[in-house]
Formats: sequence, structure tokens, C-alpha cells
Amino acid sequence: MAAVPAVMPAGLTPPAAATGVAAAPPTGRAAPKKRKAAPDANWARLRDAAAAADLAAGKKKPEHKKRKVFPPRPPPAAAAGTAAGGRGGGHQRDGGRGGAGKRRRSAAASGGATAAAAAAGASAVAGATPPPPPTAPPSTPPSMVTDLSAVLTTSHVLSMDCEMVGVGPGGKESALARVSIVDARGGVVLDTHVVVAEPVTDYRTWVSGILPHHVAARSPTANSYSATQGCVAELLKGRILVGHAVQNDLRSLMLDHPRRATRDTSNWYKKHGHGGRKVVGRRLPPALRKLATTVLGMEGFQKGEHDSVGDARVALALYKKNSKRWETEIREKRRC
Repeated sequence: MAAVPAVMPAGLTPPAAATGVAAAPPTGRAAPKKRKAAPDANWARLRDAAAAADLAAGKKKPEHKKRKVFPPRPPPAAAAGTAAGGRGGGHQRDGGRGGAGKRRRSAAASGGATAAAAAAGASAVAGATPPPPPTAPPSTPPSMVTDLSAVLTTSHVLSMDCEMVGVGPGGKESALARVSIVDARGGVVLDTHVVVAEPVTDYRTWVSGILPHHVAARSPTANSYSATQGCVAELLKGRILVGHAVQNDLRSLMLDHPRRATRDTSNWYKKHGHGGRKVVGRRLPPALRKLATTVLGMEGFQKGEHDSVGDARVALALYKKNSKRWETEIREKRRC
């Protein structure tokens, strides 16, 4: 049998067994692509020649599209307006029309608005005047009268109340510490502290409201006992005096007042069925606090420290509530 020629026709590849080279096992990857050869010098010269011909013919060299450059993002406080603008540069940077971009824009807007509000608040606080420092509550009533020579009134009815402090052993004896007088309308005519000459052993602050500096000799709101006594005596001349247990107040001032011109609410209301508690078989006059609650309907009166101005006004209100009946009884008693 004749041998097969070793020369293969053109365009055919001899099999692997004929060449003596082992065939590579088949793989799932495609053969790598060949890299393009670098342009040689002849191609570069042809490109330059074509460009020169185009320039000579008046053709412009095509410009490459420039990359858009955005300005740097402003700080949050200044970016509040830009973020809220909608379609500006911030719209494109923050994600265009996508949902993520909208969320980022809303977060930037809220953060910018918060920062702007904080900056405005800080500037407002910095420019505002600082609040005044807290002061202690005044312990001196605002109605205090320091000049007794200026005390005048045209009212025919005056209501008086006094506050006492304790002197002597155990503070059992009383000394005058404050005098308050109001007119028929409740206006303050006189309200002054009184200098206590004797050593005070019990200020009775829990009920009188008197503190040591109120009755000291150098107190700006206190007057001497003699000056206060003379001023009250001048005020009471020819006038009706109203008060609750007012005889005790007159006794502390060492003054006397005509009985026909005195209206004591404790005695009158006791006679008309408003008696106080019983002690050793007899009924005491009613307390001012009780009359204020039962007759005037004032709840919470005299809870804590007493105010002599307020006590004088309550006594005046008790007198006015039954003044017609009171005055009628006095006229009928005089006729008898």
C-alpha cells in the first residue's frame, strides 16, 4: 500500500497526530484576542498630513467635549437655600431625579435649616441684653410710709390694725411693731414700722411677719414710738374708727377713742350670733379669720403671716356689710 504524502494542501491544518504535537485539552474559555499593534511612524505621518490638509481647506479641528466641573459644596448653613432650590447644581450632584437624590436633598435641606436656625438663635442671644440677676423678694411692704408729716386723708371712716412682738421673759408681753390705717375705700393712709425700745425676745414672725431689721433703730421704714403715736392721734380726731378687737390696738398706742365713734367688729358680730370658741364657760369673740370665711366668703385668709393692711381692709369690709343695721342700732341706743 502506497504511503501518504506528508505535504498537505494549502489552507488545511494537519491533525495533531500527523505533526507529533499533543493537542491541548478543550476548555470553556475562548482564546485571548490579539492586541492591536502600536501605530508605526508612517501612520503618524499620515495622520498629521491629513490634519494639515483639513486646516488648509478651512475645516476646524473637532473639539473634545469638556468635563463639567462643579464648584465646591458650601457649608450646611449656606447650602440651605441651594438645597431647597430644586433643579440647580445641587439637584444634579445629589442624585438627579432618583429617589436617593431626593432623600439626600431633603436631608441636606433640613440640616441646613437647623444650622441656620441655630446660627440665628446664637446671634440673637449674643445681641440681646442679658436678663437682670434674680433678686431676693422684698421683705418690706411697698405701702410703707416713711414721712409721717405727709399723712393726710379726707375720709370720715378709718380702719386700723396693728402687729405686735413679744418682749420680757418668754416674750409674753406685747410691744407695738407695726401700725396700718386705711380709708373708707381701702386705700393706705398710714403703714409704718415702729422702733421697739425694749429688747425683743419673740418677734412672732410666723404670725406677725416682723423681722429684726424692721424694728431696728436704723430701719428706713421704722418711726419712733412717739412720732407714730402723735400721727395716729391726729388722724383719728373726729373720725369713726373701725377695727377687729381695736381696743387692743389703742392700748398698744396708749390712746383712747370715743366709744360712740368706735366700730369693733369682734364685739358686734359676737352679739349677732357669730361667737367664737368657749373658754371656762364663756364664749370668746370670733376670730377675724372665721368672720372672713363665714360672712365674706374669703377662703384661705390669714394662712401664714398676717398683713396688717389686709386685716384692716377685711375689718372695713365686715363693717360695710352691715353698716346700715349697725348705725341704726347705735342711733336707737342713743335715744333710749
